Amino acid sequence: MNGTCSIDLLSSGLVNADYCAICGNLRTGESQITGFIMEADSWDGSDLFRDKNQFPRINFCTMRILELAKKKTHSNFRFEPMQGPFGIDGKGITYL
Repeated sequence: MNGTCSIDLLSSGLVNADYCAICGNLRTGESQITGFIMEADSWDGSDLFRDKNQFPRINFCTMRILELAKKKTHSNFRFEPMQGPFGIDGKGITYL
């Protein structure tokens, strides 16, 4: 996947964000992500994308991908709204 964006850490709910000088991992103070807010003009317009620097294990997608998964009845994964709120039940967005 080559699509990219940059997540705005402060707008997304992270406080005291910095990187470990030893391992380079992102570390934050006590905070909770209320949603993933992209920095202005950082998304390249791809249907599948991620912030490779700060959240390399989280994949984001457009509604086009959700609609394709619905149309083709793809399963074994879930969709969450990018800007929250995130469901506590872990079921995500119902699309099938």
